[in-house]
Amino acid sequence: METLSVQHGQQIRKGEVIAVLDTYARRRAALQEAQEQRKVALAQWRQVEAGAKSGEIRAQTRVRDRQQVELQTETAAQTATIARLEAELRNAELEDRRYYRGSRICFLAG
Repeated sequence: METLSVQHGQQIRKGEVIAVLDTYARRRAALQEAQEQRKVALAQWRQVEAGAKSGEIRAQTRVRDRQQVELQTETAAQTATIARLEAELRNAELEDRRYYRGSRICFLAG
């Protein structure tokens, strides 16, 4: 024990220092060092966390942009398919009319 701050029978209050151990200075220095290391680690963790969030946002933005391009491409392809099918339908309707008129004329003539 480094120091003793009370005498036998002396009244003491809650929180009052009554003794200082010989390891106090060493342990106090170790505590301060640990607190500083904690501050550094916490700052590094915050940097990593902030970087990860920015990276995630950039990655999600790229995914969203790619999906928009895919959607535009798919929409254009579907529009082209619809136009082609509508043209085929018109041609089929014309063929049907020709066939119907031709067969009717043949039937009436025959």
